[in-house]
Amino acid sequence: MARVLISVFGSTGDVHPFLAVGRELVQRGHDVACHANPTFERKVRGAGLDFVPLGTAEEYDDALRDRRLMHRTRASRFLLGELVARAVPEMVEFVRERQRPGDTVVIASATAVGAILAGDLYRLPTTFVHLAPASMPSERDPPTLHLIPRWLPRAIGPAVWRVADHLYDGWLAETVNGVRAEHGLPPVRRLLTRYFFRTPELRVGLFPEWFAPSPGDWPEPTELLGFTFQDSDVGLPDDDPEPLDGDLEAFLAAEPTSRPIVVSMGTANMHSGCVYHAVIEAGARLGRRVLVLTPFVDDLPDPLPSHVMHAPYAPFSRVLPESALLVHHGGVGTTAQSLRAGIPQVIVPRAYDQHDNAERVAKLGCGVGMPQQLATASRLASTIGDLLASEEVACACTHAQARFRGDPHGERVVRRFGDMIEDLLAKA
Repeated sequence: MARVLISVFGSTGDVHPFLAVGRELVQRGHDVACHANPTFERKVRGAGLDFVPLGTAEEYDDALRDRRLMHRTRASRFLLGELVARAVPEMVEFVRERQRPGDTVVIASATAVGAILAGDLYRLPTTFVHLAPASMPSERDPPTLHLIPRWLPRAIGPAVWRVADHLYDGWLAETVNGVRAEHGLPPVRRLLTRYFFRTPELRVGLFPEWFAPSPGDWPEPTELLGFTFQDSDVGLPDDDPEPLDGDLEAFLAAEPTSRPIVVSMGTANMHSGCVYHAVIEAGARLGRRVLVLTPFVDDLPDPLPSHVMHAPYAPFSRVLPESALLVHHGGVGTTAQSLRAGIPQVIVPRAYDQHDNAERVAKLGCGVGMPQQLATASRLASTIGDLLASEEVACACTHAQARFRGDPHGERVVRRFGDMIEDLLAKA
């Protein structure tokens, strides 16, 4: 039985895929510990993993309240330069305390840089998990970001990553090199592309090639496995349906022609109340019911109009197959759930990988992206109406949905991931 140390820094959408992976490794008899914020303790333990707290729930809530977390231009600096930098020593300590030389593997999310650093310090086999293609280092196909739309010439790729390296060093080099100095190691520069993207023995993309084909210059070895699915609020596997609230189940039990529009701007986004109001009004103009999924009730009108229902959380795997369309922020997990459900999407991206995911959905023909400042009730009503009336969009969504039929719950993905981790351990 090997020891597997999973380190995840992020929100619900960041944590969920690692629960599916961790459960698979537990079922194989491995000792799996997950390092995540206490907000997710119930989910982690419900998935059968040991839980180790990273930071505090109060720190997590404070970060959600800070408008910089979802700011169009300041989000990455706040996330990496403040939140992640502060957590690096704690991630290193998590690995140091629990590692067993020759019998431990580290699995790290893209922002769990302290765990990747620790894997290098203690010479442990490490896997860097990319949940979205925007975090893959490619000069041939740089990500679509707020200030770097996809229509710009791809020749700007090298410049994009030089700038990214400069920013990343400014945000994290002092902390990372401080830890390295404590271990008698020299400082490193170009942390992103020459250290964190190159140090781990294995990089895994938890998205399929049809969503983001390899441009041919990703670091080797990189394996694209496909989407994983895990959205239970109590850590249940994807093929074990979590009971829905009775009122919500009744709301969803309608004829296909009257299925609701769903809107969810993410569990870590407290600052998109205008989108909820606009979708609610758009639904009224279209004669459509609206289901609002958000834990942030202050974002909503009070009282809710009669055509609207609110739930703080519900598994997309249960909700979206009974829905007409989803308006969302563009998180990759939400995007994948919509593609699997075969419904159109209107993506209103704020930061991080969200703009890139919106571009990829549009390229597939399954939806459109729309800046939040343009997401008015009038424009949303027109866009939603056009998407629902389009035979081309319906065909594209059906085609995307069909891609999941061979592995609807992502079981093959996590089995392949488990095989790769065991291969990595065998070579250690």
